[in-house]
Amino acid sequence: MSQIYSMIIFSIKEGIKSIGRGKLSFTFALLSMTIGLLLIQFSIFIILFSQQLENKIKEQFVINIFLDDGISKLRKDELREIILKNDYALSINYISKDDAAKKFIKETGEDFRDILDYNPLPASFVLNLKPEMFSEKTAVKIIDSIKNISGVNDVQYKSEFIAKILSFIERSKTYIFSTTIILILLAFYIVFSNLKLIIYNRLPEIETMKLVGAKLSVIKLPIIFNGIITGIIASGLAALFIVLIFYYSSTLFDSSHYVKSILTNPIFLISFVAGPLIGLLGSIFASRGISLKV
Repeated sequence: MSQIYSMIIFSIKEGIKSIGRGKLSFTFALLSMTIGLLLIQFSIFIILFSQQLENKIKEQFVINIFLDDGISKLRKDELREIILKNDYALSINYISKDDAAKKFIKETGEDFRDILDYNPLPASFVLNLKPEMFSEKTAVKIIDSIKNISGVNDVQYKSEFIAKILSFIERSKTYIFSTTIILILLAFYIVFSNLKLIIYNRLPEIETMKLVGAKLSVIKLPIIFNGIITGIIASGLAALFIVLIFYYSSTLFDSSHYVKSILTNPIFLISFVAGPLIGLLGSIFASRGISLKV
């Protein structure tokens, strides 16, 4: 156990020394990786924010269910229960004929009661769907099923504009996700290339270690720790920038609730371990070519 501990301490010290010996290459790798991690985290933030925006838009989608004239209160209550029993229903509100007339007059500024001696507007239910259940196809199926219920005169909804917005958000998430993958691969390549350069500069030292009988793990571990240390520092710098950016943005805009919910999202928190993980994988791949052959 003491030998393993000593070897780890030695490897960490050598990893730090290699950073000091190659300050220029380390600085370039650190800055490049920090920027890469910032872009990755920003991409993840945009994906999570667009998901929140998508759910918010879906909550605004309503289905207007117009009822038959003269429908009894008992039948209205039955209709409410029938609709609410379905998995797609989030909430349902009843609008009486009088409320419908008041709403019409408020929105149009015209009072039809000056011409008509009766109220032509029907009573209705306003149905909100659960965001996770919403799609244009499911909306059409829901409407068709409601139309066939006794006591329902007509069903209307406006989905074209909402469908376009949701379609745009979905396409944007696909592009952002693809960009995130490319950024991760780019960050990995930067670490890999930097460590290959460090290995090349240390070839005489590595050859000497082979001649004196050093184990392969003793040769490789400092390189691996170099990658991990670079990743940890880059993640720390990226985290600092992210916190500062979102702190000032939340003070400028009324978005603290959304920002806080995203910053505490497990997916976003996992992104902070991307640096050490990329550093670890990059160093493992970079040191694969090292062997004990002299």
